[in-house]
Amino acid sequence: FSLITGHADPQRPAALQLDRLALDGTLAFYMGVKNLPAIVAELRRIGRAADTPAAIIEWGTYMRQRTVVAPLDGIEAAAAQANIEPPAMLLVGDVVSLREQMDWFEQRPLFGKRIVVTRAASARGDLAPRLREMGADAVEMPTVEFRTQENAGDLLGAPHDWIVLASPNAVAALGDALEQAGRDARALAGTKLLAIGSATLRTLRERSLIADVAAEGYEPERVTAALLDHAGDLAGRRVLLPCSNLVHSDLAPALRRAGAQVTEAVAYTAEVPANATEMARRLLEPAPDLVCFTSSAAVRNFAAILGDAALADFNAAVPAAVMGPVSAAAARDAGFRIAVEPATHTLDALAEAIAAWASRGAPPSPPD
Repeated sequence: FSLITGHADPQRPAALQLDRLALDGTLAFYMGVKNLPAIVAELRRIGRAADTPAAIIEWGTYMRQRTVVAPLDGIEAAAAQANIEPPAMLLVGDVVSLREQMDWFEQRPLFGKRIVVTRAASARGDLAPRLREMGADAVEMPTVEFRTQENAGDLLGAPHDWIVLASPNAVAALGDALEQAGRDARALAGTKLLAIGSATLRTLRERSLIADVAAEGYEPERVTAALLDHAGDLAGRRVLLPCSNLVHSDLAPALRRAGAQVTEAVAYTAEVPANATEMARRLLEPAPDLVCFTSSAAVRNFAAILGDAALADFNAAVPAAVMGPVSAAAARDAGFRIAVEPATHTLDALAEAIAAWASRGAPPSPPD
């Protein structure tokens, strides 16, 4: 097995000489695209058979990886036909014949798909890693910057039986409220916490708080059922629902129907990040195969970042994936074509629904 430079140092020009290489081993040439004709000619000169299996791999180990396989005497023409460009590696040897048995990387369900995942500027995204594991070139685009209200401390002004935290931002707002009031977690004694989603649970733990109830989905009925399973009865229970200035949720009405006394409090605002326009220009060219929204705030801010004219062109070319009915309603209002909406409103369900969408024949992105 030999690792060989396919590109000589321009300051030290030297003729390509492969005479000392074993003819029956595996040869891996780095940076050899431009010199491919010379490499093939030299291998044939020293006696490598014309039908030796060969492969050239463009952007190896990246989500945009492409592989062309041909006999040694045909690899140059095959690479030219596929428009293979640097960076690429040339492999020569019998190991190439095992490609069909070992080709797991390019067989993943989202391989070749470029997906833009909108998220909060301050949050660590959970969806993009899931999509990358499935093979997607998932790029994260911050569209929302959350700012806690200056009067967040007022959240703690009245006692509550429950605080329902629907996002990591709600957890951050609760923490900021405690800090503004000069208090700590002891102020929550007697108050139970419900967290919706894995990211919210993780953010709670990072602040040394543990949820009494965890709800996996965002559907109002499921959240209400989770509360009822724990509390038995919500009649007269005081429930605080910290939210953003843009959220119009069906959760509060569902809790009220179950008998709870619900206070919806605007605890934080969802603003457009300062560098969003420049970031959009870089991330949205070329156009992705899909754009993902997990909140209505992300939808509205994404539309604002693009502007009316660019948004119309984008919507005509790129379908959308949404987490649930709230983000779906915002997406439709903004003119997006919804291609993916899971029945269960979780990140895992959204990722699986995107994979199912791709398996139905969604066209791949053209190579850059």
